[in-house]
Amino acid sequence: MNSKFNNWVQGVGFKRAETIVKHIIPWLTDQNGKIMDFGCGLGHIGYLVSRETGREVEYYEVRKYPYPPEGVNIKVFDGKTIPCEAGAFDTTLVVFVLHHVPNPETSLKEVARVSKRYILVCEDLMRSKREIFIEAIKDTIANFFFPHMTMQYRIENDWEKLFEEMGFTIEKKTYFQTKYIFNFKHVAWLLSVP
Repeated sequence: MNSKFNNWVQGVGFKRAETIVKHIIPWLTDQNGKIMDFGCGLGHIGYLVSRETGREVEYYEVRKYPYPPEGVNIKVFDGKTIPCEAGAFDTTLVVFVLHHVPNPETSLKEVARVSKRYILVCEDLMRSKREIFIEAIKDTIANFFFPHMTMQYRIENDWEKLFEEMGFTIEKKTYFQTKYIFNFKHVAWLLSVP
C-alpha cells in the first residue's frame, strides 16, 4: 500500500466526511441501535458517525474501493438485495447514493426492508432542471469519471414526492454546503420507515 497516497486519501476523505457529518450527527446521537452505511464508498462518513455516537455501523457497497479507513470492513453486495434480515438496522445512512443507483425507488424499498426506524438521506440540492445539468457535470468530475455511475438526479420536490409516495414521513430536514473540488449545496432528510 502506498502510504503517501493512503494518507492523502484519508485526509481528503475525512475532511469531506467531517463537513457532512456535523450536519447530520444531531439526528443520530439521541438514538441507539445499529446503523447501516448503504453505498458507503470508502466508509469515512460511517466511521465518523460511529466514533461520534458510539453506535455500531455496518458498511455496504457494490465494490471494494482501496484505502478505506483502518477498521472499516466493507461488505460487498450485488446492489439489489442487502444480505440482511428485515429490520436488521435501526437507522440507515443513504448519503449521496440515490442519484448514482439505477433505480432509486427500488433501492429505497430494499433499504426500508432492513431499516427498523429511520433512513437518513442526503442528496445534492437542485431546484430546477437547469441545475441538474450543472450538478451532473460537477459530480462526474468530482467522482473522477467513474464509469459505473448513473445520473438519477431529481429536484428537491421530486425526491420529497417519491418519499411520500413510498409512505415515508419526513421527520427532519436541513440544508448545508460542502466544498470538494467544487462548491456543492445539499439537502438532508430524516425519514421514518412506515
